[in-house]
Amino acid sequence: MAKTKTSASRFRRRLRSSFGWLDVTFWVAALTMAAALLLGGGTRQNMLSDGFLQLLAIPALLFACRSFASAGVPPHLRWTLAFAAILLLVPLVQLIPLPPQLAQSLFDHQLILSLESLVASPNVWWPMSVAPEATQQAALSLIVPLAVFLTCLRLDFAQRRALSLVVLGFAVLNGLIGLTQMSQGNSSPLRFYDITNGNEAVGFFANRNHLAAFLNVSLAIAVVWLLHSIDQFFAERPNARSEPSVFLPPIICGAVILVLLTAELMSRSRAGIIFAGLSILASMICAGSLKSSISQRVLMTIVVGAMVLSSQFALIRILDRLDEDPLKDARIVFAQRTLVAARAFLPFGSGVGTFGHVYGQFERPVDALLDTFANRAHNDFLEAFLEDGWAFVALALAFSGWVLRRSVLIWAGRLRNSSTLDRRLAAVSALGIVLIAGHSIVDYPLRTGGIMALFAMLCAFLCEPAVVAPQAISTGLNAKRKMRLAVDPPGEAQRGSRADSAAGGHPADTQWGQDIQWPAAWRNPPDTPDKS
Repeated sequence: MAKTKTSASRFRRRLRSSFGWLDVTFWVAALTMAAALLLGGGTRQNMLSDGFLQLLAIPALLFACRSFASAGVPPHLRWTLAFAAILLLVPLVQLIPLPPQLAQSLFDHQLILSLESLVASPNVWWPMSVAPEATQQAALSLIVPLAVFLTCLRLDFAQRRALSLVVLGFAVLNGLIGLTQMSQGNSSPLRFYDITNGNEAVGFFANRNHLAAFLNVSLAIAVVWLLHSIDQFFAERPNARSEPSVFLPPIICGAVILVLLTAELMSRSRAGIIFAGLSILASMICAGSLKSSISQRVLMTIVVGAMVLSSQFALIRILDRLDEDPLKDARIVFAQRTLVAARAFLPFGSGVGTFGHVYGQFERPVDALLDTFANRAHNDFLEAFLEDGWAFVALALAFSGWVLRRSVLIWAGRLRNSSTLDRRLAAVSALGIVLIAGHSIVDYPLRTGGIMALFAMLCAFLCEPAVVAPQAISTGLNAKRKMRLAVDPPGEAQRGSRADSAAGGHPADTQWGQDIQWPAAWRNPPDTPDKS
């Protein structure tokens, strides 16, 4: 019984040292992220789930804005917040009405008149967006990632670790639901969208590629936690490695990676399968464990286990999927026509969210697909270039430079007041941004509320926290202080020094703090044996 109590006490200390105290800001960020991952799996506009998600994100956004307004904006975050404000202003500027003469000078007037929304009103004031309602919906969709980004900036490192585990929890849930969807077939009641990949694992998303993009980022985070738990296991004394708080974390992390890899294979996303291997390899590099033979063997065992588990259902279908000729994919045609449309709307673009209103004007009969309507370009970069023009190019270059600069600083260990695990999670956040950007070349994951919220969280993790962790969260410093007091508590010598100080003397060997009457609980912490 005593050994069980000791193990439980050590487990509580380990949790407290890893995550500290979770305050209101953490729960706001966690609930907003959870809502985004549950409800933000669709890509079509005017969906009820998206509207409900935006309503849920408004209190979080107001809470974050109030926090920054009361505490002020730290100097190291001013340019970052300014860039976020510019991103929000782009669709708002596109909604400003312009005089007819100015609108005709900015765009091809005949092209504008050919769009259905403007046929009846060619001489009225009109914004730069050719479909203002679609641009309004796109602007409202930015509420969710903006709320997640601002609240995550207010989290300290310990709370960021906890939030990364929340994301992993939802990744496992997505994976388990995806595996259930595969077992139940096309008629599974767990498919939450009418238009979806009916024979693949999609989780809470409508598209298998978006599930794959989410799982790839989660895989990178899970690998970092696995390597950290392995390091912690071997850092313990041999007689302490049999405690559940020591040997269970590596097992749990290994099981999480196994579930995520199996669901990734079940999704049959070609880009997802390719990026999954890159995610594991790159996350090992970020964690600095590429040369560790133990880590390599553990991950190789997990990968083989995932292939064995999925071989009965998905391996042949995966090989068939990889055998498909990518040149026969409609993405090539979509990209070509989107680029032609983008050139027609330079320099300002057609407006955020207007792809579906514009693309049909440039689609050739020979390129049209039977019973198929192109609602997306299947290339987020080209679609954004069509909708935002040269502004997207400038913002994309600025964002890429910012990510590169932050990555170099993190790799150089210049993330202040951070532990090794914090720096690893920050490095993997940069990797997650690259993975989502790579997936965006062949699909449109950033058009979903869930992936946008995840992307915003990764961007926030690249920044230093906006607040300094309170004393209760700085458990490493507190633990050292308590251990020092437990080893050398104030005694008779300190009482004598207090008497000397009261008499006006100040012994040279008196240390700061020895004249303080420490509480008895501090002299004997809960898990420190009483020296008396």
